[in-house]
Amino acid sequence: MYEFVITCDGGSLGNGSENAIGYGSFMIAEEGKVNEIHQLHFGEGVTNNEAEYLALIGALDYLAGAFTAVAADLKTISITIRTDSQLVIGQLSMGWKVKAPNLRPLAIKAAAKSQQFKDIVFKRISGVQMKKILGH
Repeated sequence: MYEFVITCDGGSLGNGSENAIGYGSFMIAEEGKVNEIHQLHFGEGVTNNEAEYLALIGALDYLAGAFTAVAADLKTISITIRTDSQLVIGQLSMGWKVKAPNLRPLAIKAAAKSQQFKDIVFKRISGVQMKKILGH
């Protein structure tokens, strides 16, 4: 069995405006390995909450792709996801309703990708901790 910790965060410069620029980053940690931060650019019109989901989806895709490339079974992987997004944690692990129409497809996609793995545990960290880890 494999255990990983994904730390992910998304944001939006100018959140709420038509010209908002979405961005995100993630780091996947495995004990004894050097942890690389992956930066993502989502383009214009992406809200902060959309960017939070897109960063998580990007991290799950990256991890799944790495294991699929070596023909490993994703059901042998347990993941702890650290995020500062109470909304993402609530909607994906606590049964909160996804009321915003723009977030529904992202929540569905993130949930489906999560089900590929053995199990996933969400852990909320503070924005201060996130900044120390990912730099934003």
